[in-house]
Amino acid sequence: MVSLDGLIISAGYSSRMKHFKPLMNYNGIPFLLSIIIKLSKVCQNIVVVIGYQADNLKKEITHWLSQSPEDTWLKLGNLTETSWFNLSQRINIQYNQDFNLGMFSSLQYGLRQLPNPVWVLYHFVDQPHIPTHFYSKFVTQISSNFNWIQPVYKGRKAHPIIFDSVVTNTILKADPGTNLNTVVKQSKFKKKYWNCQFPEIIQDLNTQLDLMK
Repeated sequence: MVSLDGLIISAGYSSRMKHFKPLMNYNGIPFLLSIIIKLSKVCQNIVVVIGYQADNLKKEITHWLSQSPEDTWLKLGNLTETSWFNLSQRINIQYNQDFNLGMFSSLQYGLRQLPNPVWVLYHFVDQPHIPTHFYSKFVTQISSNFNWIQPVYKGRKAHPIIFDSVVTNTILKADPGTNLNTVVKQSKFKKKYWNCQFPEIIQDLNTQLDLMK
């Protein structure tokens, strides 16, 4: 089995949405909880990087994971009650005090919280609508022949992304003031682009209009 850890960035202000995205509901389940559940099926450990409203968000995550699960939660991840209550042991909530510096800062901070990651599934909090079965198909694309694996829909590169320790080490050594696109362009990673049939990967729920669509 491939050693894969999840990294969810949930540290921003949600300024375009006008509401705090991690706690907003999509199909009756909070954005962040939905992503945690889906990643739990393919990732050994999951780091959630928080920033804005950190205390409130940490309280909510802790509450979700400590209470009896709703049927919709179990169904979303095809989980049993036993696996649900074991989930809290695999979630690591980390506050990035420099979250206002931007997403790359949170990415670097989150990677530092993963002990010797082999592969990392890097996920944004604004994609709670990606179907559960996307992830099981996505992880089958992992290969030691590549450092970077990215899904593509109709020619458009999208997220989430899976990358290996070579990419992780390069990101951690990069200037905090840069961004991931610059790091990727300047590095000679072996990249695999997976053409898939999931239009959801090119959609981010950043505004109320996005959510209504």
